[in-house]
Amino acid sequence: MVRVIIVQLVLFLLPFIGWGIYLAVTRGLSDARSSYFIGPMPYWLAVAGLLLSIAGFLALGVVGEHATGVYHPLRFEDGKLVPGSFDE
Repeated sequence: MVRVIIVQLVLFLLPFIGWGIYLAVTRGLSDARSSYFIGPMPYWLAVAGLLLSIAGFLALGVVGEHATGVYHPLRFEDGKLVPGSFDE
């Protein structure tokens, strides 16, 4: 579950990271600097991040691991911790 959350956070932050890299690379170019803020850029970055996150959820649902069968949760047997598993 933590992996899914981290992947979704990274996918959401990718447009912001890309925008920051673009700003750092074009720092000295005056022509590029004049076109930095054409409209509400954080809004579009957030929309792009949400679209990437949705695409990530869809890809994870299609390609992700699908377990079938009966799930047996984590349990103790003879004083030892036995991890949860699926029975086919």
